[in-house]
Amino acid sequence: MFIEVDSIPLTANGKIDRRALPDPDGFAADTYVAPRTVTEERIAAVWGRVLGVERVGVEDNFFDLGGHSIKAIALVGALRAEGFEAGVRDVFQHRTIAGLAAELGGGEPLAETAVVEPFALLAAGDLAKLPEGLVDAFPLAQVQLGMLVEMLADDGLNKYHNTTAFRIKDGRPFDADALRRAGQAVVERHEMLRASFDLEGFEVPLQLIHAAAEIPVTVHDLRGQDDEQQAAARRAHIVSERAETFDLSRAPLLRISALVESDEAWWLSVSVCHPITEGWSHRSLLSEIVEGYLRVRDGGSLPAVEMPEVRYADFVAAELASVASDEDRDYWRDVLSSHAKFELPAGWGDGAPGPANVVHVPLADLTPALRAAASGTGTSLKAVLHAAHLKVMSQLTAEDSFYTGLVSSGRPEVVGAERVYGMYLNTVPFAHQRGARTWRELIRQVFDQEGTLWPHRRFPMPVMQRELSDGTRLLDVRFSYLDLADAQAETDLVDTESGDGEGATEFGLAVAARGSGLLLTVNPLVLGRVGVDRLAAMYRLVLESMSGDVDGDARVVFLPGGERECVLSGWNDTAVVVPEVSVSDLVARRVVVSPGAVAVECGGVRLSFAELDVRANRLAHRLREVGVGVGVGVESVVGVLLDRSVDLVVSLLAVWRAGGGFVPLDSVLPVGRVAGMVVDAGVSVVVTSGVYADRFSGVELVLVGEDLSSYPVSVPVGCVDLDAVAYTVFTSGSTGRPKGVQVSHRSLVNHVVWAVGELVSWGSGGAPVFSSVAFDLVVPNVWAPLVAGERVWLWDGELAGLGAGLVAAGPFSFMKLTPGHLEVLSGQLSDEEVRGLASRVVVAGEALPGGLVERWRVLLGGGRVVNEYGPTEATVGTCVFVLEGAVEGVVPIGRPLPNVVMRVLDGGLRVVPVGVVGELFVGGVGVARGYAFRGGVTAERFVPDPYGVAGSRLYRTGDVVRWRGDGVVEFLGRVDDQVKVRGYRVELGEIRAALIAHERVVDAAVVVSGDQRLLAYVVGGVEGLADWLGVSLPQYMVPSMFIELDSIPLTANGKIDRRALPDPDGFAVDTYVAPRTVTEERIAAVWGRVLGVERVGVEDNFFDLGGHSIKAIALVGALRAEGFEAGVRDVFQHRTIAGLAAELGGTEPGSSFTPAAPFSLIAAPVRETLPAGLVDAYPLSSVQLGMLVEMLADDGLNKYHNTSTFRIKDGRPFDTDALRRAGQAVVERHEMLRTSIALEDFDLPLQLVHESAEIPVTVHDLRGQDDEQQAAARRAHIVSERAELFDLLRAPLLRISALIESDEAWHLGFTHCHAITEGWSQQSLLLEVLSLYRSYVNGEEPEQQERPAVRYADFIAAELEALESDDDRGYWQRIVDHHAMTVLPPDWGDGAGAPREDFKVSIEFRDIEPELRALAKSTATSFKAVLLATHLKVLSTVTNEPAFHTGVLYSARPEEPGAERVYGMYLNTLPFAHDRSARTWRELIQQVFDREAEVYSHRRYPLPAVQRLAGGRRLFDIMYRYQDFNQALDDGPVDWESGAGDSSNEFTLSIANVPGRLVLRAVSTGLNRANAERLAGMYRAVLEAMAGDPDGDVNSALLSATELTQVLEDWNDTEVEWG
Repeated sequence: MFIEVDSIPLTANGKIDRRALPDPDGFAADTYVAPRTVTEERIAAVWGRVLGVERVGVEDNFFDLGGHSIKAIALVGALRAEGFEAGVRDVFQHRTIAGLAAELGGGEPLAETAVVEPFALLAAGDLAKLPEGLVDAFPLAQVQLGMLVEMLADDGLNKYHNTTAFRIKDGRPFDADALRRAGQAVVERHEMLRASFDLEGFEVPLQLIHAAAEIPVTVHDLRGQDDEQQAAARRAHIVSERAETFDLSRAPLLRISALVESDEAWWLSVSVCHPITEGWSHRSLLSEIVEGYLRVRDGGSLPAVEMPEVRYADFVAAELASVASDEDRDYWRDVLSSHAKFELPAGWGDGAPGPANVVHVPLADLTPALRAAASGTGTSLKAVLHAAHLKVMSQLTAEDSFYTGLVSSGRPEVVGAERVYGMYLNTVPFAHQRGARTWRELIRQVFDQEGTLWPHRRFPMPVMQRELSDGTRLLDVRFSYLDLADAQAETDLVDTESGDGEGATEFGLAVAARGSGLLLTVNPLVLGRVGVDRLAAMYRLVLESMSGDVDGDARVVFLPGGERECVLSGWNDTAVVVPEVSVSDLVARRVVVSPGAVAVECGGVRLSFAELDVRANRLAHRLREVGVGVGVGVESVVGVLLDRSVDLVVSLLAVWRAGGGFVPLDSVLPVGRVAGMVVDAGVSVVVTSGVYADRFSGVELVLVGEDLSSYPVSVPVGCVDLDAVAYTVFTSGSTGRPKGVQVSHRSLVNHVVWAVGELVSWGSGGAPVFSSVAFDLVVPNVWAPLVAGERVWLWDGELAGLGAGLVAAGPFSFMKLTPGHLEVLSGQLSDEEVRGLASRVVVAGEALPGGLVERWRVLLGGGRVVNEYGPTEATVGTCVFVLEGAVEGVVPIGRPLPNVVMRVLDGGLRVVPVGVVGELFVGGVGVARGYAFRGGVTAERFVPDPYGVAGSRLYRTGDVVRWRGDGVVEFLGRVDDQVKVRGYRVELGEIRAALIAHERVVDAAVVVSGDQRLLAYVVGGVEGLADWLGVSLPQYMVPSMFIELDSIPLTANGKIDRRALPDPDGFAVDTYVAPRTVTEERIAAVWGRVLGVERVGVEDNFFDLGGHSIKAIALVGALRAEGFEAGVRDVFQHRTIAGLAAELGGTEPGSSFTPAAPFSLIAAPVRETLPAGLVDAYPLSSVQLGMLVEMLADDGLNKYHNTSTFRIKDGRPFDTDALRRAGQAVVERHEMLRTSIALEDFDLPLQLVHESAEIPVTVHDLRGQDDEQQAAARRAHIVSERAELFDLLRAPLLRISALIESDEAWHLGFTHCHAITEGWSQQSLLLEVLSLYRSYVNGEEPEQQERPAVRYADFIAAELEALESDDDRGYWQRIVDHHAMTVLPPDWGDGAGAPREDFKVSIEFRDIEPELRALAKSTATSFKAVLLATHLKVLSTVTNEPAFHTGVLYSARPEEPGAERVYGMYLNTLPFAHDRSARTWRELIQQVFDREAEVYSHRRYPLPAVQRLAGGRRLFDIMYRYQDFNQALDDGPVDWESGAGDSSNEFTLSIANVPGRLVLRAVSTGLNRANAERLAGMYRAVLEAMAGDPDGDVNSALLSATELTQVLEDWNDTEVEWG
């Protein structure tokens, strides 16, 4: 802004008087700058039309002139029509005509933007199924689909079914006919008002645009009712309209009503299905109806409106393009991975569902100043309001960077798009980083960030949710900005401020902003009325600050009225007067009052107060003798290492009497650790016993056994400095070097005086001490009774006898102990003993589970159990919570003790709102002096109190807490318990709190393992805990393993000993859960039969028990036979009996399967031409036909003609007759072994199943030859068998041979045409032949097998059905359209002209197989998914394609009982789609597993048909095959390691697994041996990375060790010697 003045005002010193400069807002100046170039003139003309202003200066800001997102879209469309290559981001970045002209240049006429033609977005199959009467149909946008899913959830909230009403101040009687005509006109004008939805009838959910639709219009006459009655009638109308949802299949999804108020005013009510309109469209609709109504009512005609060429279909097309965009996907992946999800604070809800809470935050009085802030920052009002929203959100979270929802418009940037109705909104994650210092910085940051995301705004949230999240909801809060002035009627008849209405969304908090105010709509379960009112107050305070000074501090926390005073002073009003004397002096007073009373008791030894005084004074003189307390200004530090005894108390008191401070040392600590403490604390003298004397060197020792009778009994002369060190306690349980906390006498007496008044005063029995005195928890147990004249009783026995010892010594005035000790005593004491043990029980040291303490609370009564919290650095105790009733979860830590303050602050030491998580800082008298001789650490942890008096300090506890609304503080965990698991910040204390809230859980500890698994150690039952936690915690916070313990191990101080928790991998837990329902029992019986196991738990994972693809097919068949409507995908998705039972429900036994009748798959004319002797004939499958085409190509490779041999360790001479009989028996049993193939004799290629066939069996006796000769003979046999092809017209296409090695072993050989069997069938054939052979050798007749009803013909029938399936065709069309073929680098092979070599390379993984199988189990997937993920990762390193496919072999066997026993070629190699969205190995494996489940229902669609969808091109040269033929791997006579064979296929590279390794088969022309070895190294590197760190970065480059050496060293070995 430029302001002209006559002169610059000056101060008396001649400097510029800035305060005298005129206010710019009140100083009118014409800043108009006219266009200076043709380009600026053209752009200015466009601005004028879009903004509706006559004169636009080239330096004017678009947003100052009323611009906003929708107008920016309209502006870009108009600029493009003028030939300027503009985008919305250009408008955000440049904002002025001058800036845009410089950026866009002169602009040449552009080609007209192509619009989507009607029906162009439909698949051919869907186009054919459309009903009559449509003018277009296209897929739903993702936001529409998401809304419809929420709507159909039918939770009673009728989400996205909206009703609004506006008062029309017409001044004349209402005209019903005019409203009907106006309403019908807008329906005829706008396609989306003639849209209906079909979610199931087509390949994808569609919206159908009808040529015509009739709008329902109703009229309610309220005249004659008073104002109150009319208001009630309108509210009832809205409720009624909201309750009456639309039939989505019928257009229009809109109805209008009139509620006639009087002859001068009426209310227009519009009910609409939100998926067809958003705010802009809805207000435009309102305007069009009202304007049309006024024209007709006045006798005019409705105007003919020319609609733009652009349509809603163009938005859908743009969204589809965004979904296909790797750039968009990567942008959002980065936002989600580098920022935390914003979550509203827990505990702010009402606890019960109900209607939405709606609160309005008025801003009309601030709007001019806020618009000035927008202008002054060169941004927009939206950016100002959005920045305020983000500021408020930042006050509710501890995250430094987070994302929350922003509603964006995805309208096309085409002329007229702003006039096309539709649902264009997309709620996207808006990334926000704390740190802006001023409001100006924050507003600019927010404005620029929106400009950055704008090009990616069409990438739909539902796709982000599916692809980029871990299944948890990405957004719970959304912000939207509405500037609907241009969408409203150009009449003052519409009273827009009177708007009334109701709707519902799925967001916890939805903030709708406009110039006049904010509308907060909240889910009461998440934010109750009190919470949303507080939130509204924060918004108002933030916006007041912004409007007052745009350069003000944006880091200040804005709390609702009175809250700041409450948390800083009201709840910290703890000042009391404490005597200015030391604890030692207070004990001395008791010696005078009651010298004969018992002061200390241990192990049968008692000391009276007088005796304690005498012994302490004598020892004090002895300590003075060795220098303790001698010298001015010198603090003496004395170590005390004694077992619990009366000598211990004497020694501690003596140190004080001598003028020193003590360091209590624990005899259980290692000698080295004690020595370190002595040095770190500056200890010069140690009091100990002869037992421990040899543990010390370099210090003066005073032994408690010395004769001190000659020393004076009086107190040594001296005055205690209250600010001197009373004791130094070393923090325990930390890693690394312990820190010695120095506590002053002043701090100590403050706590002890409180303990006397609140604890000792409850009785006369003193207190017990059974924890180590090196743990400051015992401080009040020792000193408060002595100050009060009561005894201290010390337990010197084992923990096992503690309960009995306490009962014998009690009752006590109070007892203070840890939760761990409380649990121990709970098991040792009866109810009666608990009641009589102590008048008050204080639990401290760790978080206290409410369930653990509940028995004590009930038995002792209300008010007698106290939870105390306090770090060592704050002198024992900071705050207490008195239990009056039962507490679920972790007991709160309560309110501050006398002269103690508690601050809950954020990372910048700013106060956080009540209910928001922050770190606890403790201040007041209790704050320790610091760490002994550790100035740096002291300065880090002890900081100035920014809210206290000068010189006051705070101790940073590292504990995560929050204030409750009643002034009580809740403990949530440790800052250092905040860990990252799968990219999410996890608070271990929160998980523990949720665990111990379960009624069966007594105690729990939660840790993160080295491999980043969440582990829960639980005292109590573990069954069902995962499901139970899943109700209240996000899935990423549910532990992966629950380990049941008898008790949580404790340190000597009674805290959890995390190092003593058992290794989870070596801690066997029987997780068997028996079937609980009849359905689960029936499914479990099926699982047992299919998997061959005796006992199956309902929570056991199918794949963990040995399940795989073939067994999944067998399982589904068996389930269907039992009457369950199951599919293979169900097994992949649910994986447990419990899951399947819930999904499938109970059913009646019986199967709907109808096998294909013989000859039913061929036409009658063909049947008549068949030869005699057949039992069936049917077409070839596509994969069979494809194999045969490759075989008949006659390239000399004899593809799909396979030979294999297996060594049989029989232990007896070979029997030729038995083998022939066995071979013949299998041929008679199996149709496919009696099948021949006729390719040309009939109308189509057929396979003919003969009634009988004779199998050739040959025997080669190799006995008498040495090992080398035999091996050569076997190789020659394989070569010979491979060369001798089958006559396809003659069955069987199989022959068997035996090569006799000796009288104890022989080799069984099979040669077969691959078109009749695959691997599973081949392995089954081998076992069946051997079983029959053994029976015949033993002189037995084999057991007769019942043949399954299912046959190979049923597989053919299923494939034919798949070929007719639009669903299958559409699935594979999408795969080949959106994924590239994987191609090996062209220079990795020898080339087509080079000699061909077929070879194999092995990749061993046996050494890491346990870790890989554990990874499959921990991801709830399968071992196949781990290996397939490995393969895909390696392929992603050799291709640059962001999304690609590769061949994966599938079995398409029918899911019918016995199908696994029917031989045949069931394989289908299909393109497996893959993208690079996974971030960790764990995510990658889960992604691959889920994708395979998706493929399974489409796996019968044959590869040749998929190739035709791809235009006939070859789809892959790389194939992956997973083998798990464990039906064969027993301890029988087959020597699997000695198997041999040969075969060939058409793939350049194929990968398969065998036990313990991967086998890579390659053809040298496409992949030579050297590069195959490189590839093998990559496979091994990936497998090692997966096994080593499942949560490692999947995108890191993984090279073999050899290749890594090459690229880092060999190829960079450039050193030379310069002369």
